[in-house]
Amino acid sequence: GRHSVRISGVSTIDFRAGFSRKPTLDFKVTSSRPVQGIATYILLNTTGLSHPARADRLELVSITGGVIKILPVRYYPNTGKGSPLTGTIWNITEFVPPKEAFFLRVTGYDKDGFLFQRVSSVSFSSIVPDAPKVVMPPTTPGYYLQRGTISCQVDSLLPFTLRFTREGKSLGVDQLFRESAIALWELAQVTLKDEGFYECIAISSAGTGRARTFLDVSGRTIP
Repeated sequence: GRHSVRISGVSTIDFRAGFSRKPTLDFKVTSSRPVQGIATYILLNTTGLSHPARADRLELVSITGGVIKILPVRYYPNTGKGSPLTGTIWNITEFVPPKEAFFLRVTGYDKDGFLFQRVSSVSFSSIVPDAPKVVMPPTTPGYYLQRGTISCQVDSLLPFTLRFTREGKSLGVDQLFRESAIALWELAQVTLKDEGFYECIAISSAGTGRARTFLDVSGRTIP
């Protein structure tokens, strides 16, 4: 008759991964999920590997088992050889996360040259970014004949273009930002004609966000 054979074993080899929009060696600044549509770096920490064991490649695997993407694994410089207990940091070539959920599979060779594979216990799904969130105070104080500043805070997971406007007309040139930022519109010398509403507009591939503030000029001389 037909028989099945099950082979099991025990190994200390394991890994964890963190996602970041910038190269980093610090897991504290990584996220458990990547952001859809932008270049992403993976910080990979392997444990249970003794020199000369190494990780060779990282695969993104679909939930049906198909390979979505293969990424080479490079030993991160300036981190030493690590140890089986503390782990070793590896650098993964940047990639753009897929829209579908995926598992991570690490393939490498142990200290005796035998091939090993480890698959993440959970699948990863990308964060779908929203339009930029723009915040300005309802009122901004301005002081007559003094320097003035209009502040605009933008929270965005995607790169965005920022524009200041007044009465529908653009002020200065558009500014480009790769991530969340605080932008300023400077007034060299505030006068009565500067009083009024100012708008801040942030545009990304996910949409447009806007906010406005009223510049309230005080300290002016009344004839």
